[in-house]
Amino acid sequence: MDVSGGPTPGVRTVKHVLLALLRTGRQLPTLVCLAAACALFIVSGAVLESGVVARAAPDRLAAADLVVGGASEVTVHGSERSESVPLPAPAPIGPRTVALTESWARAHRARVIADHISPGAVGHRLDLPVRVHNWGATRLGSGRLESGGTAPGPTEVVLEASLAAELGARTGEAVALRTATGARTYRLSGILATPHTDDDVTPNSRQRAVYLDERTARALATSDAPTHLGIVADGTEGAEEAKGEELSEAADSLRARLDGLPVTVAGGDGRGLVEHPEISATRTDLQTLGGSLIALVVLVTVVVVASTMTAALEARRRQLALLRALAVTPQGLLKALSAETSLSCAGAAVVGVPLGLIAVSALQGVLGAAGLLPAGFGLTAGPVTVLGAVLLTACLGTFLSWATARRLAKAAPAGTLAARPGDAYAVRGATLVWGWALVLLGSAACVLPVFWQGLVAVAIAGGGGLLLTFGAVLAGRPVLASLVRATSRPPRSPGTWLARALVAGSAPRIAASVAPLVLVLALALIQVAVPATLASAAERGARTALRGGHALTSAAGIPLTGTPPDALPVVRQQVSGWSEVLGGPEDFVFTAVGFARPPADRLRLTVDAGRWDPRAPLEPGTAVIGRFTAATLGAGPGERIRLVLADGTSVRPTVVAVHSAGYGVADVVLPYAELAGHRPTGAPGGDAADFVLTGGPAAAADGVRAVPAAAPFAGEESTDQAVAVSVLPLLALFCYLGISVSNSLAQSMSSRRTDFGTLHRLGVTKAQLRATLHAEARLLVALAVGAGTLVAALPLTMIAWGVTGSPLPAVPLWFYVTAATGTALLATTATLLPARMLLRTTGRSHGRRDG
Repeated sequence: MDVSGGPTPGVRTVKHVLLALLRTGRQLPTLVCLAAACALFIVSGAVLESGVVARAAPDRLAAADLVVGGASEVTVHGSERSESVPLPAPAPIGPRTVALTESWARAHRARVIADHISPGAVGHRLDLPVRVHNWGATRLGSGRLESGGTAPGPTEVVLEASLAAELGARTGEAVALRTATGARTYRLSGILATPHTDDDVTPNSRQRAVYLDERTARALATSDAPTHLGIVADGTEGAEEAKGEELSEAADSLRARLDGLPVTVAGGDGRGLVEHPEISATRTDLQTLGGSLIALVVLVTVVVVASTMTAALEARRRQLALLRALAVTPQGLLKALSAETSLSCAGAAVVGVPLGLIAVSALQGVLGAAGLLPAGFGLTAGPVTVLGAVLLTACLGTFLSWATARRLAKAAPAGTLAARPGDAYAVRGATLVWGWALVLLGSAACVLPVFWQGLVAVAIAGGGGLLLTFGAVLAGRPVLASLVRATSRPPRSPGTWLARALVAGSAPRIAASVAPLVLVLALALIQVAVPATLASAAERGARTALRGGHALTSAAGIPLTGTPPDALPVVRQQVSGWSEVLGGPEDFVFTAVGFARPPADRLRLTVDAGRWDPRAPLEPGTAVIGRFTAATLGAGPGERIRLVLADGTSVRPTVVAVHSAGYGVADVVLPYAELAGHRPTGAPGGDAADFVLTGGPAAAADGVRAVPAAAPFAGEESTDQAVAVSVLPLLALFCYLGISVSNSLAQSMSSRRTDFGTLHRLGVTKAQLRATLHAEARLLVALAVGAGTLVAALPLTMIAWGVTGSPLPAVPLWFYVTAATGTALLATTATLLPARMLLRTTGRSHGRRDG
């Protein structure tokens, strides 16, 4: 075989070298890593693709040719640029939109049918949430009565067939219904056919529906504003279909007519997204999550795959030196290694693609079970996503193979053989520079909350924690190696001399094995830091600010009439506050509350600045804000703040005082009537309260729940729920890290077969070798958990300081124990299991040379 690299064609040389490399059998760890990376890229791409292409078929709006719905975001304008501010739910449709739409419809010989939706509850205990529609909206769906008369009267109700069957109700019987005006009994005048969606479109999350007469339903809806406007073609049954197609083609002219108003116009499957805003919101969330997840996966893949390839090269040092001694040029060796990586990438695609598709299905089930996906919403991994994942894996694998092998391929054979075993794990100068630069930049970002309070500083600290983690993984290996050497000397007894000597000699390799484990633990802790801290601050602040008692809540709202004089009705909604940064708006989400009565008897809020008497009602056009809100918006008493209310209305109230409560506890206090009059669609209408604070335990009526006062005041998401919401979407990433780290540790252990065989021939017993491996495993666990905790400590404490004023991290103890224990088990299992197999073969293979 001619491998001289001379005049013989280079292709032949590369082929022979590649065959020689493949005979060494060291490709499996790299192939496993690349296959896992390919699967994770498919999962990330599926999340992004689902956010882009997911559809929702209309059901109760299926008969409408066009649908006009409220916008889910509004535009705010800075001095130089504008930004879109998301709303918690679609905005109601204003009278100007109704007038313009009706004018357009008349010009196109079509009818406009308004759909007014409000929340309600039915059932024997009024515990089944429903959507209350006006009877006229049935013309936008099937509109076919299965039993009963025609339109319901003021004391009558119509149920859909599926709901009637669930309740066991029949026409003519009494049905209890709770709405924003309270609970009352209606006569069931008819049963309407339940609409169905097409099978080939993403199924919708079916919500129960009831229908009341026009006047009653309109009075219950938010501000008497329609939730949807359905446009239906006029004409005979045969002509309506053709006319409907003409309306769909003319939709652009309606969009132009309504340009500048907070509405959206949809036809086709877009009608389903208007009808089911939860699916539209999920699409937006998945787009954001998918994009950030892909970027994070690329960074993690670079660290993990590079570490695996480095260990593989270290195990093949002797074979590579032999090939170079046979006059194989560095270029020829690099080409052969690249060709080998290409084969590994092909094998990774064969394994990773089906594995990724299975992981997508599993992730969909987990997210659906946790309530993070609407019922029936599916994650999609199409051909573009799969092909993109394969190509990205191949590109990263090829580049990392070239980057890790370049130095070794160029070295002289004698130098390669003379190099110390740990030299392959040494961190190069450029990597150290980049690593320490990331550490310094991330640390500077983390300490920002000490000097600058507010959500901006907290968000920057969270991003700085990620930079700090990646920088520490890149630049921290020499530090970890020094710690390994320091803990391995001097020997305290002859019995521990061998274990300490072997561990000290393997310091660079152990440090390289610890780095991915540090990445796993630190990423897990930092990922949950911001949401857990914000949720914890809201919970603790609510308990501190409230004077005990309970709260009465209902999905339909609590009517003001009939509430005890000592109770405090509260309206609560999510608002966006924004300030101008570099000529453009920067928006932040806050909790706004309004009190129907003076809150002094139920809340203790200390005024830090300005004047506010909690015993008197708040004047229109004024606001009281929390200290965290004041720091975020840079506003104080006497200044005006810019807010976007839940229905998209922009207001600029004057701050009269700043109270002492932290984030999430009455971030913004506004007049009750202002918040109640600017609710999003789907919220209780009129002046109904979202919940009522009472002084003591109260007997809850049917459809009303009595809960601790802090629960609705601080919001529905607890600290544990915030942790789950943050971690569950990243389950695939942590599984990938676990597989890759286990693979890397097992590979590192198997590469020591020759060393253990030599020691065994020199008289070292298996018991002594086993003690050495156990000592190494304990050191690995201590370094991984200790370093991971230390890296995450700075961002965790600074985020807590910025939100609560205390450096005590808010990450739940159970989550830290779980993450640390998982890291320890991963390190122990991935070290001792391969070691046990290695020790079994050591005695049998002492007469053979490895490789």
